[in-house]
Amino acid sequence: MSASLLLAASLFLFPAPPQQDAKELAQSLLTQGAALFDKHDAAAMAATYLENGEIRLFIKEQNEPGYKRENRSGRPAIQEGYAEVFKNATPEMKSRNVVEAAKYLGDHTLVIEGTFQPDTNKADFVHFVQVRVKDGSAWKILTVDLFTVNN
Repeated sequence: MSASLLLAASLFLFPAPPQQDAKELAQSLLTQGAALFDKHDAAAMAATYLENGEIRLFIKEQNEPGYKRENRSGRPAIQEGYAEVFKNATPEMKSRNVVEAAKYLGDHTLVIEGTFQPDTNKADFVHFVQVRVKDGSAWKILTVDLFTVNN
């Protein structure tokens, strides 16, 4: 039996240890994220991102072609963005994330698709795609793409 055949057979005999279900992990991370968002602490929110993290907001105006795009790159810019969002926040505002799909890309990358509702007392929400990277024991955010359509 050749060495490559033995290697291939061993992959089936000794599978990799199971990872936590991607969608379950994603919902747990994003439920924690919503609770943190509800505290309106821009520095704490920015700390959930990698130092070179990025937020990309894509805005579709009804009756306008294409999307407008706004970017926040790096933790300081992300913190400024959250500070702007929290300027008009009230203690009654409660947010919610819903994970629609999640998938591991290897052992250290998690891609999450879902919706975020900044205030559950309002119907407004955004769709998002988030990429998280394992940083020590934490799953830090590398990128978040937010998609919103203004009616």
